[in-house]
Amino acid sequence: MAYNGYYIKINGNNFTNPKPKSYKLYPKLIQDLDSERTADGSLHRNVLKHSPPKIELTFPIMTEEQFNTYADAMNSDYLEVEYYDLWSRTYKTWTMYHNDIAAEAINTGVKDKRYINEWSVNLIGY
Repeated sequence: MAYNGYYIKINGNNFTNPKPKSYKLYPKLIQDLDSERTADGSLHRNVLKHSPPKIELTFPIMTEEQFNTYADAMNSDYLEVEYYDLWSRTYKTWTMYHNDIAAEAINTGVKDKRYINEWSVNLIGY
């Protein structure tokens, strides 16, 4: 499936207004269990088969209303994420969680008109 104008949907919400400023995909996080180096410096790895994706998103300055839409979509410990895989050029779906998200409000001096500064989030597959 070709690119359809969006990089990511979270819990059915299309993140296009505004679009992410940057979208960085790690398609397969390599996980090790009890890897170690021996006395001669050789690395012995026990690589696990489960390789979840990780997505780093950065969003531009947006209105408080736009941010609230995104925050509401991510207000869960389990996120159903549909994302565009840059390597396979297809959309994939994975259950993910997010890191701590910080939002910085920008006061415009106009009553009831606030913006949220550029912010970032990491989505990591379970």
